[in-house]
Amino acid sequence: MYAPGYLPIHVQIGELLLNETTSRKQFRKFSLVAQVYSMRGETAQATQLLRRIMQLNPMDLAVRSRLIEALMAQGKVDDAIREQIDLAETYYHLTELDMARTTYMTVLRLAQQSSSNRKWSTRILTRVADIDMQRMDWRQALRIFEQIRVLQPDDEKVRQKSDSTSIFRIGQENGWPYRAGQLYQFPGRERPAR
Repeated sequence: MYAPGYLPIHVQIGELLLNETTSRKQFRKFSLVAQVYSMRGETAQATQLLRRIMQLNPMDLAVRSRLIEALMAQGKVDDAIREQIDLAETYYHLTELDMARTTYMTVLRLAQQSSSNRKWSTRILTRVADIDMQRMDWRQALRIFEQIRVLQPDDEKVRQKSDSTSIFRIGQENGWPYRAGQLYQFPGRERPAR
């Protein structure tokens, strides 16, 4: 017979609960077993279970954070970066732009530890610039585009976005969004009185 501390049995129980119904029971079971694996120092098994939970419930932000910590403990920096980018994307899709930006900036610091630093940094900074543009923070978006231009000086697409952001920022400072209707009058039409 197996002892109550034999964790593969608990994983099987979680699978049975999963087959029975989708509820919080199997998530709790898998999470508890992953926590025990972590406490025992068996991070590979803990990571495997945490990934399984993420497949079942990708919106569980606490589990994703634990997965990132487990990957870092194993020295799998690139995997941790991918998971953290997925976390930022989750915030982005939930329209939590401030949390998404904060998470991207955190993962940017983590990306500096990676051997693929330039690739990750460019990808992350592009997403941060996109968020800044959505928030209409043109100055910050321009700063981020300038950082991207340093990383990829020959990328024409980045140069165009940087230039268009700069033009829009200058226009905004001069009141262009408010004067857009004054730029051109159609002949024979009077502007309606407000």
